[in-house]
Amino acid sequence: MFYAGLPYVIWNFGREPLGDYTAMLISTIPGIVYTIYRFILDKQFNITGLLILCSLALGTTVDLLSGSAEQMIWNGVYQVFFIHFFILLR
Repeated sequence: MFYAGLPYVIWNFGREPLGDYTAMLISTIPGIVYTIYRFILDKQFNITGLLILCSLALGTTVDLLSGSAEQMIWNGVYQVFFIHFFILLR
């Protein structure tokens, strides 16, 4: 619900009054808040959890620096390619 349902509702109802870029940014907030909440609640920080948090932080930073909805989408594509390239080099 926090990763797909709520962001979809925010996107559908927020796109018209807020614009594409702002609606896309706001729709990422529920997933980030829920992930941090689950880590605090479980009190279990491991390598995988830290990798997920770093990935979310990097994605959010890239989204905030994008400036437009189209550039935000392209930057997400570049980020995925970079992460896969980094993993393949390992």
